[in-house]
Amino acid sequence: MPVDDWVEEVGARLGTAEECERLRHAPGTIMVTIQRTYYSGETQVETADIVVPADRFTLVYSGKMGRVSGPGKPPAEEGS
Repeated sequence: MPVDDWVEEVGARLGTAEECERLRHAPGTIMVTIQRTYYSGETQVETADIVVPADRFTLVYSGKMGRVSGPGKPPAEEGS
């Protein structure tokens, strides 16, 4: 299925004890959370929950804006 759109929800929170241990960071480290979903038309084809230490990563975004509609997506612009 061809992917023609994606949505990410980005947040920050304290890492859980397990996350901090697995990522070799001190307990209570601030983590960046990313919930990423890829779409083919209206169908969700892949989703990922990503957690990374906030002090070690810079988020850089790029992407083509395809047809926008469906749950969790911003409304399509008029004329699109």
